[in-house]
Amino acid sequence: MDGNYRWQRVIPFLVPVLLFAIITAVSAAAAVRQAEGHLVYSLDDAYIHMAMAKNLARHGVWGVNASGFASASSSLLWTALLAGCYLLFGVNGWAPFALNVLSCLAVLFIADLYWRRWGVTPGLRALGGVAIVLCVPLALLPLMGMEHALHLLLSLWFAGTAVDLLLAPEPAERSGRLALPLLAALLAASRYEGLFLVGVAALLLACRRMLGRALATVAAAVLPLAGFSVLSLLSHGLALPNPVLLKAAGPRLSLLGTLLRFADRRDRLAWEQNPYFVALLGLAVLLALAALVILRKWRVPGFILPCLLAAMIVLHFHFGFSPAFWVYRYSAYLVAFAVFALVAFLPAARKPALPWRALATGAVLAALAGVTIANGEWREGVFPGREVARVRRNFLEHVGAACFIRAACPRGPVAVNDIGAVCFFTDAEVLDLYGLGNIEPLRFHSEPRERERADLDAWVRAKGARLAVIQLGWSDMMARLPRTWTEVGELDLPMRGSRI
Repeated sequence: MDGNYRWQRVIPFLVPVLLFAIITAVSAAAAVRQAEGHLVYSLDDAYIHMAMAKNLARHGVWGVNASGFASASSSLLWTALLAGCYLLFGVNGWAPFALNVLSCLAVLFIADLYWRRWGVTPGLRALGGVAIVLCVPLALLPLMGMEHALHLLLSLWFAGTAVDLLLAPEPAERSGRLALPLLAALLAASRYEGLFLVGVAALLLACRRMLGRALATVAAAVLPLAGFSVLSLLSHGLALPNPVLLKAAGPRLSLLGTLLRFADRRDRLAWEQNPYFVALLGLAVLLALAALVILRKWRVPGFILPCLLAAMIVLHFHFGFSPAFWVYRYSAYLVAFAVFALVAFLPAARKPALPWRALATGAVLAALAGVTIANGEWREGVFPGREVARVRRNFLEHVGAACFIRAACPRGPVAVNDIGAVCFFTDAEVLDLYGLGNIEPLRFHSEPRERERADLDAWVRAKGARLAVIQLGWSDMMARLPRTWTEVGELDLPMRGSRI
């Protein structure tokens, strides 16, 4: 009895945890070697959150510089969590890695918890956990140092709670009134894309005639974001964080235009360049239809989760991001959610006769294998060699630039086009030419090119900056630089495309 209990409850969770731990330990050791004994993240963006958390913990300032407010983070919750870690343990480079590892472990726990609750067999639960580790790929996320693992965790947790609420009998609906709104608030604060999942879940709650619960969930998700918008506007910022506006709205910087945007060329490019998600969308629709055909009812995880997945994919690619940005980190939550929904579909095949059950089980197993292979990231799931190489590049390109600025211009002001490492490792006043840490370059970007160059030059000179450190391989940034600036030095880093 005890052995059977351990098999059903513990081993299916421990198998993917052990796989994740091995891959993470090996890749972290390789990354530290690439950075000459230091823990360096593969993305400079991670240091933007870290710099803001540093200033929040030390100076009570939400900004990349200690001197004032800047809406440079698209994850309010992640920045606040880092600031809390810095208050408790001091400013350090390990906090994002530790929080990501804990979040990834919690992802595997939450997925297994709900699969077990919905009647998935132990073997398939273990297989599903392994698929999450390889498909996302999960071990990449700690090396990035970003908020994506936290967003993924809260997405699965919120979806599982919403499904349980939709399945519950009427007396149980009155229990746990705070759980779903609280998770909705945390999910939206982790990344703004969380609103997609919250909105669709609220529609399903309304279909179940749980209108009050639906309204409370939406209100809880919107409240922290609305509060931050008010704070930002009062601090002479914009209604949405600068990164969200840059990626979703482009140079228009219009909140209303972003929310009411119709499908255009960007949507077509996003789908053309990511056919994998077209396949995932089709799979989600097929799973939902199969659940309806088999059980003839919609209140089952095998129908609800594929519907949530399909809606999230469509909304993500419409409102989310240009195809110019790295899809694998932004869409990690969609890939893991697809595995979550696929495995949850299996209990729907138990009621019919054996042929239906065997067919459905075989189809889901084939889909899991297809998700792993077609994603194109499964090799990175086994060992994230590409991300380890990016650690080396970030160490040389961004941390190296920060060390130079700390020695040459320790208090600034200095103009840069990638602000993360410079703001975290130095106390210099940094002027962000791209527009994440300062809103002036965002506004200049909507102007004609020559006017933009002149205004950017006037703004930098008015701030007193005499030094700029620019990545010459960043073509968009180079096209915006004032022609009057003089290049006094150029450094070729020993990696392709890394010139500053």
